[in-house]
Parts: sequence; C-alpha cells; structure tokens
Amino acid sequence: MSGDKVICEDCVTGFLKTGETQGDIKTVGSVQAYFTPSSSHKSDKAIVIIGDIFGWEFINTRLYADEIARQTGFLVVVPDLMKGYAAPADALLKPPTGFVNSILHKAKMVPMIYSSGRAIMALKPEVVLDLAHAVLNDLRASYGIQSIGVHGFCFGGKYSILLGNKGPNDTPSPVQAFAAGHPSLLKIPGDVENIDPSIPAFLQYAESDFMVSEKNRQDIEQITKEKSLTNVKTKLYPGTKHGFCLKSNEDDEKERAIATEATTDAAQFFASKL
Repeated sequence: MSGDKVICEDCVTGFLKTGETQGDIKTVGSVQAYFTPSSSHKSDKAIVIIGDIFGWEFINTRLYADEIARQTGFLVVVPDLMKGYAAPADALLKPPTGFVNSILHKAKMVPMIYSSGRAIMALKPEVVLDLAHAVLNDLRASYGIQSIGVHGFCFGGKYSILLGNKGPNDTPSPVQAFAAGHPSLLKIPGDVENIDPSIPAFLQYAESDFMVSEKNRQDIEQITKEKSLTNVKTKLYPGTKHGFCLKSNEDDEKERAIATEATTDAAQFFASKL
C-alpha cells in the first residue's frame, strides 16, 4: 500500500514560481484560507484546494488556484489544513552559487524539510478531515455556496479522495466532485474502495511516482472496476514525475506544456461536473 511511503524526494523538490496573486485572506471554518479571485466574488460553486507539503501559503498553489478560478469562474479556496506544519518554500529556491554556499543552503533546508514532513505525515486523518468538514460547512452557511468540489495534491490528494468517500452508514460524500493530482499516503484499497459512486472523480497520475506506482495505479483501476465506480476517471501524463502539477519548471517547454494541460484538464472537469 502506498500509505507506507512517508515522503519522497519529489515531494520536496521542484521549482518555485513567480507572479502576482489575485486573491485575499479570510477565515473559513476555524482556519485561515486564500480566496480567489477575492472573497467578494459571487458564485454558488466553489473548489477547495488542499495543497502539498508546502501548505496553503505556497505561491505555486495560490497561482494555480488563481488560474483555476479564471478558467472556471468559480470561487476557489485554499485553506490551512496543516496546523502550521508546512515545509518552507525556500527549499525550492535555487541554491546560492559556490560550493560552500550550496552546502550551507542544503544543511539549512534538509532538517527543516524533514521536520516539517514528519510533522505533516503525523497529522491524524481525522484531525485534517474535521478541519476540512468545517470549511465545507462554513462555505455553505456563510458564503452561499451550493456545490463544492475538492482538489488535492500530494498530501492533499489523499484528503480530496477521503472527502469523496461515503460517510458513516453509507451517507453521501460532502462534496459534489473531487480531483487528486499525484496523491500520496494512500491506503490501498481502503481509501479507494469507499469512494461515493454517485460523484464524479478525476485522478491525475504522474508517470514516474514513488508515491503512486504503476502497481498502485493498476490496483486502483481494479478496485474501481470491482466496486463499479464508473464515475472515477483517470489520466496518466507521460514523462512526468510526482509534483508536476504544481512545481514544474516553467523554463522547460515540455514541462510547462504538460503542467498547463493538467491544469486545463482539472478546470474543465470541475466546470462540467459542479
């Protein structure tokens, strides 16, 4: 089961993006969250993004949220579900020039990443899910949202899938659609076999992924067939590795193109299903 895999190199490496974000910060449920295009945006549909190890303040995730909001016209919300344990995004900065400076940079970043990673992975699923449920409930109660999708990556991918599971006593999922980009920490079959068959789901796979291997993908496909989960759609992105949705190299034409394809795929999925 991929849930035995705590963290991989691709979880904590990649490229830091630049740009001006379009949203603002509000409180939803009991946590802070990034709202885009802004909290004054009027829509009865929302997408909740649960990010990777770098958390809700990660500029890559916020820029991604801005683009999803632009393409769908929906409110997009990135809440803090990590209780302050996100890894420092400075880890993705290019190392300083010079051998000594590069070594010092790594010496500073590695223990910080390791500590954050261990803390995040130690978060109990019920704690994260309780925070997420509070966010969903408050979006409906305070922001007039009627239809909610959830979109997770890496750490967050697991929780988008769990939120797409049926509840106790086969109660319906609290969301109307979910997507997961290169999810991690999955318990297979447990996290997959209880997916609510009534809601659309979209799993975006990296071709090379320690966290969801080819064998894991085959197991998931088998489970969806056995459980008649016909609403679960998958797509494999050739030449990609874990983290490509959020942390691709924009200076590399191929990486940029496939990350753009994945973003558009996700936006079109939610636009058509919510």
